[in-house]
Amino acid sequence: MKIAFYAPLKPITHENPSGDREIGRSVHRYFSEQNANIFILSEFRTRWFYRSPVRWMRFFIAFARAFRRAKIEQPDVYFTYHLYYKAPDPIACILAWWFSKPYFVFEGMYARKAALRPGRWIGFLFTKFALSYATKIFSDKTDDYNYLKQWFSEDRVVYLPPSIDLRNFFSTPQRKKNGRQTLGIASEEIVICTVAMLRPDRKTEGVEFLLECLAELKDEGLLFRWVHMGAGQKEEYIRDKAFRLLGHRAQLLGSVDSSKVAEVMASSDIFAFPGIDEGFGLVYVEAQASALPVVAFLNGGIADAVNAGSSGFLTTFMDKEEYKSALRKLMQDPVLRLRMGAAGVDFVTKNFNSQLNYKKIWNAMLDSVPLEKR
Repeated sequence: MKIAFYAPLKPITHENPSGDREIGRSVHRYFSEQNANIFILSEFRTRWFYRSPVRWMRFFIAFARAFRRAKIEQPDVYFTYHLYYKAPDPIACILAWWFSKPYFVFEGMYARKAALRPGRWIGFLFTKFALSYATKIFSDKTDDYNYLKQWFSEDRVVYLPPSIDLRNFFSTPQRKKNGRQTLGIASEEIVICTVAMLRPDRKTEGVEFLLECLAELKDEGLLFRWVHMGAGQKEEYIRDKAFRLLGHRAQLLGSVDSSKVAEVMASSDIFAFPGIDEGFGLVYVEAQASALPVVAFLNGGIADAVNAGSSGFLTTFMDKEEYKSALRKLMQDPVLRLRMGAAGVDFVTKNFNSQLNYKKIWNAMLDSVPLEKR
Protein backbone atom coordinates (compact mmCIF):
# COMPACT_ATOMS: atom_id res chain seq x y z
CA MET A 1 0.00 0.00 0.00
CA LYS A 2 1.37 3.38 -1.01
CA ILE A 3 0.48 6.33 1.27
CA ALA A 4 0.72 10.05 0.53
CA PHE A 5 1.38 11.68 3.92
CA TYR A 6 0.69 15.35 4.69
CA ALA A 7 0.88 17.41 7.90
CA PRO A 8 -0.38 20.92 7.04
CA LEU A 9 0.12 22.50 10.48
CA LYS A 10 3.74 21.42 10.95
CA PRO A 11 5.73 19.08 8.68
CA ILE A 12 7.35 16.14 10.43
CA THR A 13 10.65 17.33 8.95
CA HIS A 14 10.43 20.70 10.72
CA GLU A 15 13.51 21.59 12.78
CA ASN A 16 11.64 22.94 15.83
CA PRO A 17 10.41 20.25 18.25
CA SER A 18 6.82 20.19 19.45
CA GLY A 19 4.21 17.69 20.53
CA ASP A 20 2.45 18.09 17.20
CA ARG A 21 5.58 17.25 15.23
CA GLU A 22 6.33 14.22 17.43
CA ILE A 23 2.84 12.78 17.00
CA GLY A 24 3.10 13.22 13.24
CA ARG A 25 6.46 11.48 13.26
CA SER A 26 5.17 8.61 15.37
CA VAL A 27 2.27 7.96 12.97
CA HIS A 28 4.60 8.13 9.97
CA ARG A 29 7.04 5.75 11.69
CA TYR A 30 4.26 3.29 12.51
CA PHE A 31 3.12 3.16 8.88
CA SER A 32 6.71 2.62 7.75
CA GLU A 33 7.09 -0.27 10.20
CA GLN A 34 4.07 -1.93 8.59
CA ASN A 35 6.09 -1.99 5.35
CA ALA A 36 3.99 0.71 3.75
CA ASN A 37 5.43 2.61 0.83
CA ILE A 38 5.00 6.09 2.29
CA PHE A 39 6.10 9.48 0.99
CA ILE A 40 5.61 13.08 2.15
CA LEU A 41 3.25 14.74 -0.28
CA SER A 42 4.16 18.32 0.66
CA GLU A 43 5.94 20.34 3.35
CA PHE A 44 3.84 23.46 2.82
CA ARG A 45 2.62 24.92 6.15
CA THR A 46 -0.92 26.20 5.79
CA ARG A 47 -1.38 28.14 9.05
CA TRP A 48 -3.31 31.31 8.03
CA PHE A 49 -1.89 31.01 4.51
CA TYR A 50 -5.13 32.39 3.04
CA ARG A 51 -4.60 35.77 4.75
CA SER A 52 -1.55 36.67 2.67
CA PRO A 53 -1.35 37.13 -1.12
CA VAL A 54 2.29 36.02 -1.00
CA ARG A 55 1.39 32.82 0.83
CA TRP A 56 -1.43 32.18 -1.68
CA MET A 57 1.23 32.21 -4.39
CA ARG A 58 3.40 29.83 -2.37
CA PHE A 59 0.39 27.59 -1.91
CA PHE A 60 -0.24 27.38 -5.66
CA ILE A 61 3.40 26.46 -6.23
CA ALA A 62 3.25 23.82 -3.47
CA PHE A 63 0.00 22.43 -4.87
CA ALA A 64 1.46 22.15 -8.37
CA ARG A 65 4.46 20.24 -6.99
CA ALA A 66 2.23 17.96 -4.94
CA PHE A 67 0.00 17.31 -7.96
CA ARG A 68 3.01 16.37 -10.07
CA ARG A 69 4.35 14.08 -7.35
CA ALA A 70 0.97 12.41 -6.83
CA LYS A 71 0.68 11.78 -10.54
CA ILE A 72 4.10 10.11 -10.57
CA GLU A 73 3.76 8.14 -7.31
CA GLN A 74 0.07 7.19 -7.74
CA PRO A 75 -0.66 6.59 -4.02
CA ASP A 76 -3.43 4.23 -2.99
CA VAL A 77 -4.38 6.34 0.05
CA TYR A 78 -4.02 9.97 1.11
CA PHE A 79 -3.46 10.65 4.82
CA THR A 80 -3.50 14.01 6.60
CA TYR A 81 -2.43 14.62 10.17
CA HIS A 82 -3.98 17.59 12.04
CA LEU A 83 -6.14 20.04 10.18
CA TYR A 84 -8.52 22.80 11.24
CA TYR A 85 -9.59 26.23 10.04
CA LYS A 86 -6.31 27.93 11.01
CA ALA A 87 -4.28 25.23 9.24
CA PRO A 88 -6.57 23.51 6.72
CA ASP A 89 -5.65 20.86 4.16
CA PRO A 90 -6.00 22.39 0.69
CA ILE A 91 -3.66 19.84 -0.90
CA ALA A 92 -4.10 16.17 0.06
CA CYS A 93 -7.90 16.25 0.24
CA ILE A 94 -8.24 17.91 -3.18
CA LEU A 95 -5.79 15.46 -4.77
CA ALA A 96 -7.57 12.50 -3.17
CA TRP A 97 -10.87 13.80 -4.55
CA TRP A 98 -9.34 14.53 -7.98
CA PHE A 99 -7.83 11.06 -8.31
CA SER A 100 -10.83 9.35 -6.59
CA LYS A 101 -8.72 7.85 -3.80
CA PRO A 102 -9.52 7.13 -0.14
CA TYR A 103 -8.67 9.99 2.19
CA PHE A 104 -8.03 9.66 5.93
CA VAL A 105 -7.72 12.36 8.58
CA PHE A 106 -6.19 12.05 12.02
CA GLU A 107 -6.86 14.96 14.38
CA GLY A 108 -9.40 16.74 12.28
CA MET A 109 -11.11 19.62 14.12
CA TYR A 110 -14.38 21.26 13.14
CA ALA A 111 -14.68 24.48 15.18
CA ARG A 112 -17.70 25.73 13.28
CA LYS A 113 -18.69 28.73 15.43
CA ALA A 114 -15.17 30.07 15.88
CA ALA A 115 -14.28 29.54 12.24
CA LEU A 116 -17.20 31.52 10.85
CA ARG A 117 -15.90 34.76 12.32
CA PRO A 118 -14.53 37.29 9.80
CA GLY A 119 -11.23 36.32 8.24
CA ARG A 120 -11.57 32.60 8.93
CA TRP A 121 -14.22 31.35 6.53
CA ILE A 122 -11.80 30.30 3.77
CA GLY A 123 -9.93 28.00 6.12
CA PHE A 124 -13.22 26.70 7.44
CA LEU A 125 -14.49 25.86 3.95
CA PHE A 126 -11.28 23.97 3.12
CA THR A 127 -11.67 22.06 6.40
CA LYS A 128 -15.34 21.33 5.78
CA PHE A 129 -14.57 19.95 2.34
CA ALA A 130 -11.76 17.75 3.68
CA LEU A 131 -13.82 16.31 6.53
CA SER A 132 -16.87 15.81 4.29
CA TYR A 133 -14.82 13.85 1.76
CA ALA A 134 -12.81 11.85 4.30
CA THR A 135 -13.28 8.10 4.34
CA LYS A 136 -12.55 8.09 8.10
CA ILE A 137 -11.88 10.86 10.61
CA PHE A 138 -9.85 9.86 13.66
CA SER A 139 -9.93 12.15 16.68
CA ASP A 140 -7.78 11.92 19.81
CA LYS A 141 -9.73 14.50 21.83
CA THR A 142 -13.09 13.58 23.35
CA ASP A 143 -14.58 17.07 22.87
CA ASP A 144 -13.62 17.15 19.18
CA TYR A 145 -14.85 13.59 18.70
CA ASN A 146 -18.27 14.33 20.20
CA TYR A 147 -18.61 17.51 18.13
CA LEU A 148 -17.55 15.82 14.89
CA LYS A 149 -20.25 13.18 15.36
CA GLN A 150 -22.87 15.92 15.30
CA TRP A 151 -21.87 17.04 11.79
CA PHE A 152 -20.56 13.92 10.09
CA SER A 153 -21.89 10.38 9.98
CA GLU A 154 -20.93 8.44 13.12
CA ASP A 155 -19.59 5.50 11.15
CA ARG A 156 -16.86 7.77 9.71
CA VAL A 157 -15.77 9.34 13.02
CA VAL A 158 -13.53 7.22 15.27
CA TYR A 159 -12.12 8.08 18.69
CA LEU A 160 -8.44 7.26 19.02
CA PRO A 161 -6.66 8.05 22.31
CA PRO A 162 -3.46 10.09 22.07
CA SER A 163 -0.59 7.62 21.77
CA ILE A 164 3.15 7.25 22.24
CA ASP A 165 5.67 4.59 21.33
CA LEU A 166 6.32 2.85 24.64
CA ARG A 167 9.58 1.47 23.29
CA ASN A 168 11.10 4.94 23.62
CA PHE A 169 9.93 5.79 27.14
CA PHE A 170 10.89 3.41 29.92
CA SER A 171 12.95 3.47 33.10
CA THR A 172 15.43 0.93 34.47
CA PRO A 173 17.92 1.33 37.35
CA GLN A 174 20.85 1.22 34.93
CA ARG A 175 19.32 3.74 32.53
CA LYS A 176 18.60 6.03 35.48
CA LYS A 177 22.14 5.73 36.79
CA ASN A 178 23.69 6.39 33.38
CA GLY A 179 21.44 9.37 32.74
CA ARG A 180 22.28 10.97 36.08
CA GLN A 181 25.97 10.54 35.46
CA THR A 182 25.58 12.28 32.10
CA LEU A 183 23.69 15.16 33.72
CA GLY A 184 26.10 15.36 36.65
CA ILE A 185 23.43 14.69 39.27
CA ALA A 186 24.17 13.02 42.60
CA SER A 187 22.27 9.84 43.45
CA GLU A 188 20.72 11.37 46.60
CA GLU A 189 19.15 14.31 44.76
CA ILE A 190 15.47 14.17 43.85
CA VAL A 191 15.24 15.06 40.16
CA ILE A 192 12.16 17.01 39.09
CA CYS A 193 11.92 17.38 35.33
CA THR A 194 9.79 19.63 33.14
CA VAL A 195 9.24 19.77 29.40
CA ALA A 196 7.74 22.95 27.95
CA MET A 197 8.38 25.39 25.15
CA LEU A 198 9.24 28.80 26.59
CA ARG A 199 7.11 31.00 24.38
CA PRO A 200 5.51 34.20 25.74
CA ASP A 201 2.30 32.37 26.57
CA ARG A 202 0.72 30.17 29.22
CA LYS A 203 3.39 27.51 29.05
CA THR A 204 5.90 30.03 30.37
CA GLU A 205 3.37 31.19 32.96
CA GLY A 206 3.12 27.60 34.17
CA VAL A 207 6.91 27.28 34.42
CA GLU A 208 7.09 30.51 36.43
CA PHE A 209 4.44 29.17 38.83
CA LEU A 210 6.46 25.98 39.25
CA LEU A 211 9.67 27.92 39.90
CA GLU A 212 8.03 29.93 42.66
CA CYS A 213 6.80 26.71 44.31
CA LEU A 214 10.22 25.09 44.05
CA ALA A 215 11.92 28.16 45.52
CA GLU A 216 9.75 27.89 48.62
CA LEU A 217 10.41 24.14 48.91
CA LYS A 218 14.14 24.85 48.63
CA ASP A 219 13.82 27.25 51.56
CA GLU A 220 12.28 24.38 53.55
CA GLY A 221 15.54 22.48 53.10
CA LEU A 222 14.39 19.88 50.57
CA LEU A 223 17.20 18.55 48.38
CA PHE A 224 16.33 18.40 44.67
CA ARG A 225 17.48 19.25 41.16
CA TRP A 226 15.13 20.85 38.64
CA VAL A 227 15.87 19.91 35.02
CA HIS A 228 14.00 21.76 32.29
CA MET A 229 13.83 20.88 28.59
CA GLY A 230 12.51 23.33 26.05
CA ALA A 231 13.50 26.59 24.38
CA GLY A 232 11.76 29.69 23.08
CA GLN A 233 11.67 33.47 23.23
CA LYS A 234 11.44 33.48 27.02
CA GLU A 235 14.29 31.04 27.58
CA GLU A 236 16.81 33.59 28.86
CA TYR A 237 14.18 35.20 31.08
CA ILE A 238 13.33 31.82 32.67
CA ARG A 239 17.00 30.89 32.92
CA ASP A 240 17.76 34.10 34.85
CA LYS A 241 14.76 33.64 37.12
CA ALA A 242 15.58 29.97 37.76
CA PHE A 243 19.16 30.69 38.82
CA ARG A 244 18.02 33.61 40.94
CA LEU A 245 15.46 31.46 42.79
CA LEU A 246 17.14 28.03 42.74
CA GLY A 247 20.82 28.64 42.10
CA HIS A 248 22.76 25.49 41.21
CA ARG A 249 19.62 23.38 41.67
CA ALA A 250 18.33 24.59 38.29
CA GLN A 251 19.55 22.90 35.11
CA LEU A 252 18.10 24.17 31.83
CA LEU A 253 18.96 22.02 28.81
CA GLY A 254 17.31 24.19 26.16
CA SER A 255 16.02 22.60 22.96
CA VAL A 256 16.49 18.82 22.93
CA ASP A 257 15.27 16.04 20.65
CA SER A 258 12.79 13.34 21.66
CA SER A 259 15.51 10.81 22.48
CA LYS A 260 17.06 13.23 24.99
CA VAL A 261 13.64 13.89 26.53
CA ALA A 262 13.20 10.15 27.04
CA GLU A 263 16.69 9.85 28.53
CA VAL A 264 16.15 12.68 31.03
CA MET A 265 12.73 11.39 32.03
CA ALA A 266 14.22 7.96 32.68
CA SER A 267 16.79 9.65 34.95
CA SER A 268 14.21 11.63 36.96
CA ASP A 269 11.96 11.03 39.96
CA ILE A 270 9.03 13.42 39.42
CA PHE A 271 7.47 15.18 36.44
CA ALA A 272 6.13 18.63 37.31
CA PHE A 273 4.47 21.02 34.89
CA PRO A 274 1.27 22.83 35.98
CA GLY A 275 -0.22 23.03 32.47
CA ILE A 276 -2.46 26.06 32.03
CA ASP A 277 -5.33 25.27 29.62
CA GLU A 278 -3.49 22.31 28.07
CA GLY A 279 -5.65 20.64 25.43
CA PHE A 280 -4.29 17.26 26.49
CA GLY A 281 -0.56 17.26 27.04
CA LEU A 282 1.13 14.22 25.53
CA VAL A 283 4.18 14.98 27.66
CA TYR A 284 2.24 13.78 30.72
CA VAL A 285 1.74 10.42 29.02
CA GLU A 286 5.45 10.23 28.22
CA ALA A 287 6.28 10.99 31.86
CA GLN A 288 4.01 8.24 33.15
CA ALA A 289 5.46 5.78 30.64
CA SER A 290 8.84 6.64 32.20
CA ALA A 291 7.46 5.68 35.64
CA LEU A 292 7.30 9.30 36.83
CA PRO A 293 4.49 10.51 39.10
CA VAL A 294 2.96 13.70 37.68
CA VAL A 295 2.07 16.97 39.43
CA ALA A 296 -0.17 19.24 37.34
CA PHE A 297 -3.31 21.39 37.50
CA LEU A 298 -6.79 19.93 37.21
CA ASN A 299 -7.79 21.92 34.14
CA GLY A 300 -8.02 21.65 30.37
CA GLY A 301 -7.56 18.12 29.05
CA ILE A 302 -4.98 16.98 31.61
CA ALA A 303 -7.51 14.81 33.45
CA ASP A 304 -7.71 12.65 30.31
CA ALA A 305 -3.93 12.21 30.30
CA VAL A 306 -3.24 11.52 33.99
CA ASN A 307 -4.88 8.97 36.28
CA ALA A 308 -5.47 11.43 39.12
CA GLY A 309 -4.72 10.10 42.57
CA SER A 310 -3.14 6.96 41.15
CA SER A 311 -0.34 8.03 38.81
CA GLY A 312 -0.17 11.67 39.81
CA PHE A 313 -1.63 14.63 41.66
CA LEU A 314 -3.93 17.06 39.84
CA THR A 315 -4.26 20.12 42.05
CA THR A 316 -6.66 23.06 42.12
CA PHE A 317 -5.86 25.61 39.43
CA MET A 318 -3.23 28.15 40.58
CA ASP A 319 -3.39 26.93 44.21
CA LYS A 320 0.24 27.26 45.25
CA GLU A 321 -0.12 25.62 48.65
CA GLU A 322 -1.85 22.55 47.22
CA TYR A 323 0.71 22.27 44.42
CA LYS A 324 3.63 22.56 46.86
CA SER A 325 2.02 19.97 49.13
CA ALA A 326 1.83 17.45 46.27
CA LEU A 327 5.47 18.03 45.36
CA ARG A 328 6.53 17.81 49.00
CA LYS A 329 4.74 14.47 49.50
CA LEU A 330 6.49 12.96 46.50
CA MET A 331 9.91 14.34 47.42
CA GLN A 332 9.68 12.94 50.93
CA ASP A 333 8.17 9.55 50.14
CA PRO A 334 10.17 7.25 47.80
CA VAL A 335 7.62 4.44 48.23
CA LEU A 336 4.83 6.74 47.03
CA ARG A 337 6.92 7.74 44.01
CA LEU A 338 7.49 4.10 43.10
CA ARG A 339 3.84 3.18 43.55
CA MET A 340 2.56 6.10 41.46
CA GLY A 341 5.25 5.48 38.85
CA ALA A 342 4.21 1.85 38.45
CA ALA A 343 0.55 2.89 38.22
CA GLY A 344 1.45 5.37 35.49
CA VAL A 345 3.21 2.73 33.40
CA ASP A 346 0.18 0.45 33.69
CA PHE A 347 -2.25 3.29 32.85
CA VAL A 348 -0.31 4.36 29.75
CA THR A 349 0.26 0.81 28.51
CA LYS A 350 -3.48 0.09 28.58
CA ASN A 351 -4.66 3.38 27.07
CA PHE A 352 -1.99 5.23 25.07
CA ASN A 353 0.06 2.56 23.31
CA SER A 354 0.64 3.64 19.71
CA GLN A 355 1.31 0.06 18.58
CA LEU A 356 -2.30 -0.78 19.51
CA ASN A 357 -4.06 2.50 18.73
CA TYR A 358 -2.49 3.27 15.36
CA LYS A 359 -3.42 -0.21 14.22
CA LYS A 360 -7.01 1.06 13.97
CA ILE A 361 -5.96 3.61 11.37
CA TRP A 362 -3.86 1.07 9.53
CA ASN A 363 -6.67 -1.49 9.35
CA ALA A 364 -9.13 1.13 8.13
CA MET A 365 -6.76 2.13 5.32
CA LEU A 366 -6.16 -1.50 4.36
CA ASP A 367 -9.91 -2.06 4.12
CA SER A 368 -10.19 0.89 1.72
CA VAL A 369 -7.87 -0.46 -0.98
CA PRO A 370 -8.07 -3.52 -3.24
CA LEU A 371 -6.51 -6.76 -2.00
CA GLU A 372 -3.67 -6.66 -4.51
CA LYS A 373 -2.58 -3.23 -3.16
CA ARG A 374 -2.34 -4.26 0.52
